Amino acid sequence: MARDVVDQIRFTHRHEETVKLLDLDNVHLAAYLKALLPAKGVDVAIQAYHFRRLFFFLAPLFKMQVRVAREDEDRAWEILEQMDVAAI
Repeated sequence: MARDVVDQIRFTHRHEETVKLLDLDNVHLAAYLKALLPAKGVDVAIQAYHFRRLFFFLAPLFKMQVRVAREDEDRAWEILEQMDVAAI
């Protein structure tokens, strides 16, 4: 967890303005995007912003925002549209 906080701090220091691309609750998709977008030249940060317990499943639910720098937003959307993640 501390590593995630350090990554988010570094991300915000590298980029003056960031934007939210997606809200996710799929940890696997978030991890995939965290690997895919930088491989395509887009710096990304995954920021968890909500946690709650689901009584029926007895498992945590994480809500996450996929954030990129304002200048990378168009390129990030192109990549997401190519893989049809925008429909998720």
